Amino acid sequence: MKEYNFSTNDDRKEIEEIKDSIDIINLISKYVPLKRIGHNYTAKCPFHTEKTPSFMVNPDLQRYKCYGCGKSGDIFNFLMEYENIDFPEALERLAKEAGVKLTKRKSPRNTKLAILEMINHLSTLFFIEQINSSSGEECTHYLLERGITKDSIKNFKIGFAPAGSLLIKHLQKKANFDEATLLQSGLFTKKSNELRDKFQNRIMFPIRNQKGKIIGFTGRVLPGNDFGPKYMNSPETPIFSKKNSVYGIYEARQEIRKENLVILCEGSTDVISAHQIGIKNIVAPLGTALTIEQVSLLKKFTKSALILFDNDDAGISAAERAFVLFSQAGMTTFYSNTGVYKDFDGMVSKAPEKAKSLVTEKNDAFIELLRMKINSLDITKIEDYKRIVKYITTLLRSISDQENRYFYISKSARILGKDESELKEIIEKRIKNESDRNQFHRNYMEQEGRNSTKSGASTPINNPIFDEGIELPTPSEIELLKQIIMSELYDTVLKLDIKYIADERINSILEFIKDELGKKGVKFRAETIYKNFKDSEYQRIFEAVLMNKDEISYQEISSEDIINTYKKIKSNFIDKVLIKKYKTILALEEEKNKPDENKIEKLIKKISTLEREKAS
Repeated sequence: MKEYNFSTNDDRKEIEEIKDSIDIINLISKYVPLKRIGHNYTAKCPFHTEKTPSFMVNPDLQRYKCYGCGKSGDIFNFLMEYENIDFPEALERLAKEAGVKLTKRKSPRNTKLAILEMINHLSTLFFIEQINSSSGEECTHYLLERGITKDSIKNFKIGFAPAGSLLIKHLQKKANFDEATLLQSGLFTKKSNELRDKFQNRIMFPIRNQKGKIIGFTGRVLPGNDFGPKYMNSPETPIFSKKNSVYGIYEARQEIRKENLVILCEGSTDVISAHQIGIKNIVAPLGTALTIEQVSLLKKFTKSALILFDNDDAGISAAERAFVLFSQAGMTTFYSNTGVYKDFDGMVSKAPEKAKSLVTEKNDAFIELLRMKINSLDITKIEDYKRIVKYITTLLRSISDQENRYFYISKSARILGKDESELKEIIEKRIKNESDRNQFHRNYMEQEGRNSTKSGASTPINNPIFDEGIELPTPSEIELLKQIIMSELYDTVLKLDIKYIADERINSILEFIKDELGKKGVKFRAETIYKNFKDSEYQRIFEAVLMNKDEISYQEISSEDIINTYKKIKSNFIDKVLIKKYKTILALEEEKNKPDENKIEKLIKKISTLEREKAS
């Protein structure tokens, strides 16, 4: 999805005024014939070739999403993508259509971006200064011990963020940056009315874009530091988006063009280690599953990709996803894995020649993934054979080129020892008849099982491997929000104690609904929710709630149904708390010294209270 940002309140107001004036259904209808199905409108996707419609537009959200290629957005994103224009041009064209007069400015957005880039540049210099000081000795020692050389530390501008808020003090001495801009950089948080460093006691890996500008950071904790996640990336900023960026693209760009191949590995240390043995056409996603936007970026440099992920279940699933995305983009895809080695970094350090051979002896991704799948099953059994056919269909439906698809069907038939024409007929029929929801998503739904919505049971509506790096709430939490919004029984929320809703985003939405319902004389509408929660994470949740192709009629949903779904969530929440309490009691009773009876008694009382809450 082509992104756009705004840097001033005037920008924001004008964009919102334009969006309020132009209905997304009317806009997209000028380019694509839309057909109404239930709550949504559908069409064949204008951004990729398909036989059955998987492109959906929701009038309430004023957003579109394609479940085939994954592209989504609002009126600006659509026009930018369809017409292949940048945001300023899309803004001018839509402003003219909406009759909104744009305020003339002297490029404030570019100035703001330049300031953020300067903050990142100065921060990088500070981190480098720290790694070369006494406070960075442990960091340097760890990197050298891991096999990362001093040259690599220098070339990749690796630094160290010390404990304490030293960076903010350093920048305040260097330049008079305003607080809002510093917070917008993603390098700081505000607590007790003062700015503090977000990254502390971490190895800092600068993330550069293809032009070499430092747009963000990945921070890794030092061994022994249990505070926070092992790896932490910069948050989304006006100059940094994880889904649009890959680690190592600047360092790899020339070599990718030269070799006409991009190697995709799992992490930043894999990239650095590869460079040390002469493999330089290599990049890594930024701690998330590969995205369509990242594939589009890589396709600018080459049309061939080698997937080189860890040889575990997560790595293989990620490779399957990558194959689908690269195939949808029309790229030739190869696959290798690290075998007995934990990751590519470990393979480079222990067997560098083997690591090099993975690249030179790369294999066709489809064939390798299929062989691994076959090895995990017994295809003499009918059920396992059906799974294999389904798996082949899942992978091949992403390949739009019919000749390539038939080539793989022929290869599959030989590997399976089956008649080619028979297998081709089965697979083509499956591809033709199945819905255009992504097959991995379908597999997930089949595994979880579909219970009726009326019973209050949850319906899984998003596959984790296609969430573009954003983790959705639990299926039950999504189902609860969907029942409330689609039935418009908002008053039911007043009966729910939302402290049992673990997901903070769903919790915030329900709290907002409660607050709005408490305002006198205000008629509550769903649009109020969408306009109040515009962050990308919330937009993904609303897409999951409202833009579900397997939409069931929610008109007959009652307050009782909503409460039943809520009770299930509440019960699960309390069960998790109870398990923790029981484990604590067991740990206390197993203490060598005399167990703390007072603590145990308090825990037992708390458990009784929780049991009563669960039953209520």
